[in-house]
Amino acid sequence: MRSHPLLALSLVLIPTIASAQTGADLAARQELVAQADQARTAGDHAHALDLALRAGRIRMTPSLGLMIAQEQRALGQLVDAYASALACARAAQADASAANRASIIETCTSVASALEPSLGRVRLRLPVALPPNARVRIANADVPADLRDVPRVVTPGEVLVEASAAGRTPFRRALRVSPGAVTDVSVELPSLLASPTPPPARSGPGTGPWVVAGVGAAGFVTAGVLYALAGAARDDRDAQCNAMGYCLPPSQDRDASYRDLLVGTNVALAAGGALVAGGALWYVIARVRGSRREAAPTAAVTPTAGGLAVGGTLRF
Repeated sequence: MRSHPLLALSLVLIPTIASAQTGADLAARQELVAQADQARTAGDHAHALDLALRAGRIRMTPSLGLMIAQEQRALGQLVDAYASALACARAAQADASAANRASIIETCTSVASALEPSLGRVRLRLPVALPPNARVRIANADVPADLRDVPRVVTPGEVLVEASAAGRTPFRRALRVSPGAVTDVSVELPSLLASPTPPPARSGPGTGPWVVAGVGAAGFVTAGVLYALAGAARDDRDAQCNAMGYCLPPSQDRDASYRDLLVGTNVALAAGGALVAGGALWYVIARVRGSRREAAPTAAVTPTAGGLAVGGTLRF
């Protein structure tokens, strides 16, 4: 079985000798262990684990560590059970006087080996210069600074990775971790001061001026049609008159139509011209305003070794 950083860490929790124990403490421990064994036999694993942990705080032995690992496993606390089993095996190897030493080593090793394929691991990809005040958490547990480069054992499923530091944008990501797999996550903590102010969006005249000018052009087309109709009405009117200047009554209607069409022609010409001129003016004003906004300076504040550096750009 491969070595794991949890093994060395867990050994701290299992000293074989407690210097400050009294006879009463040891008697209480013995009673707690007996009650834990009874609770385990009765199938009350939660109570058995609580009693065993209380006994371990008085004095931890390899056999008690094995009981704790087995109860944690029964309760589905796979990561804790794996760590307890590794620590149990190492403690039994280090304690030559432990009762049933060989059996305990074999059982603890077997429990750890059986649990390992059921666990997932999260490997952090950290920035080269992580702030000294940074806090990194995996599955709601803090990761010590000296263990952040070591894959972290986790219960498979959705695992939350968080990182924070003063003056940095917090990092938070939920990972899907599979049993037996190592899932990498790149942690980024960009400085809150290092983000430059983005330049304003380039603004142009848009389609408005073209729509207005297009309507004006349509006015010119309308004026041309009306003028042609006016010419036809005028010819019809003149056809009702002879060389002596005498006109038949229908000529009056033709004359009225001619005059109305002529007025419509002039109105369409005037409206078309005004709209085309308005569209052109709108386009020029929008271009000038857009150029002024693009020329506005943008600034960025960047932390340096000596303090803060202020930089910027100006567009023309």
